[in-house]
Amino acid sequence: MNDNDILGFEEKIVESFVLENFDDFAARKESFLTHILEMDKELKLILNNDLVLSLERIISLMPFPLTIVYEPYYVDRIYRDEYYTYYSKKHFGISRNTKRFIFFKGCYYKESFLDGCNDKQQDIERDLIGMVVIKPTQTIGRMLINPFLLNIPSCYVRTTKFEISVLGRIYTVDAFPLSGQDSEVMTCAEVNMWQIMEYFGSRYSDYRTLLPSEMLDLITITSDVRMLPSDGLTVEQESHLFKNSGLSPKIYYKWLQYDGRKYVETYEPYLESPSLEEILHFYVESGIPVLINLREKGNKEGINHSITCIGHAVNTTLDKLEAVDFSEEDHEEKQEKQGKILIDKTKNTEYNELSVLKSWSAVSGYVIMEDHSTPYQVRRLDNLRFGNDGDGILYEIESFVVPLYKHVFMAAEDAYKIAIDLIDESRDSIGECLYRKSKSETKEIIIRLFLTTSRAYKQFRVTNTCSLNEKVFFSQVAYPKFIWICEYGTLDAYRNHKAVGEFVIDATASKNSSPVISIRHGDSVTYRGPSDPEEYVKLRRDLPIESEFKMFEENNLKLTNMKGGRHHG
Repeated sequence: MNDNDILGFEEKIVESFVLENFDDFAARKESFLTHILEMDKELKLILNNDLVLSLERIISLMPFPLTIVYEPYYVDRIYRDEYYTYYSKKHFGISRNTKRFIFFKGCYYKESFLDGCNDKQQDIERDLIGMVVIKPTQTIGRMLINPFLLNIPSCYVRTTKFEISVLGRIYTVDAFPLSGQDSEVMTCAEVNMWQIMEYFGSRYSDYRTLLPSEMLDLITITSDVRMLPSDGLTVEQESHLFKNSGLSPKIYYKWLQYDGRKYVETYEPYLESPSLEEILHFYVESGIPVLINLREKGNKEGINHSITCIGHAVNTTLDKLEAVDFSEEDHEEKQEKQGKILIDKTKNTEYNELSVLKSWSAVSGYVIMEDHSTPYQVRRLDNLRFGNDGDGILYEIESFVVPLYKHVFMAAEDAYKIAIDLIDESRDSIGECLYRKSKSETKEIIIRLFLTTSRAYKQFRVTNTCSLNEKVFFSQVAYPKFIWICEYGTLDAYRNHKAVGEFVIDATASKNSSPVISIRHGDSVTYRGPSDPEEYVKLRRDLPIESEFKMFEENNLKLTNMKGGRHHG
């Protein structure tokens, strides 16, 4: 062979396939899977029955017809980092390259991706479902799947934008990252740490994504034993990783003490203290991905596991909520009924029987990212089973770690207590507000509590009101970077995604300071500026505003629907 010889060009290095229905993937004799196994001999050494089953379960959630672009040679930065950190040092060789499946809703052929028409490329990006990486370790690697194009139950989820290169073009996909575990470098704990930091590093300039080797280096500082092969991470090591990545984590334990095989619960329910599950909900409602550590239910020395919670199901049981009087003599019995509080009747006020319903008690499940399952599973916290057959180990929450921004000093449970106290103090104003709206003596409200940035909150309020007064007010008031919001309204207003009042609380304050910034009861609003005295928060502003306003949504979490696609309210 000399320099003038010409080699043939193999056009089919990367191929695209159109599947008309689910059976076209693997069930038929001339299936997609049969074709790529013939095309890529290396894949035969990697693809086992468990991998095929996992791919089938993911694809079963996708709409058909479905286009799959298959890349037999893909450089995945996560696996490549694992490879040079650990797998390259093994005696028996293993490939440093991965395989990649990219999925699109509808029919697209190779010519479509090479088309120079901008409209065609916009169509492709709109229909991009995501990608799945297959590692030579016979495990699923990095996944980026758009939940708004999946046939999953309606739910609120947290996602962000990622770039995916397909046949030389860059597209973006809205997703939350997920990966399978390989049990040597990336166990369930490392997977969850990686995917949460992948989210933060991709969404915010203040943070960066973490490679497996970088996590290993950070954890090695805290360990006196070898770290590879991995035995998982402790909850303290998880928190250490978050802290050294620029976040300010907070740990919540279900059990604080251990004495002679008997655990003592940390969070015993009482009126002013939310339960562990309620605290978890406040952070999830705020759009914060929470790392949850599990243990085999009923076995305090059983198997451990980790998952990430990134959203919750749509409230489906509002009509079942009932108001309960937490009087002292039957307090324990009434605590068994979830989702309602009756503000005590000791004060001599006109509206001394104001009952408060908890919106989160109507949530039927939470959106879970788990490394053995399909993404965006909606599960009840009392039914956490994972695996292909659905009858695996039953887990319960042992602890969870919340990766907070470093200047969020007020915890969820403290914001909750402040909000309940404000409702108690404002019962007359709330009652009058409800009366002006409905012309009847309504004695029941439903509340919602969440943390958000003032930037997102101000933009939402200015954008979602027709009142010029309100636009001017929210465009000019001074807030700290993060605020806790407690919205309230009637059940009818809540069903229509409306609120009739809210409390704005400074999230950069401590619970022992004076953190209330603003109080709104319908068309009445107060506001305390950074240099104003504390009593300003109780003085009404001479500012006509709307008596009913849109709930803060589509900023912290976004709503999917059963048909695949985004709900815009």
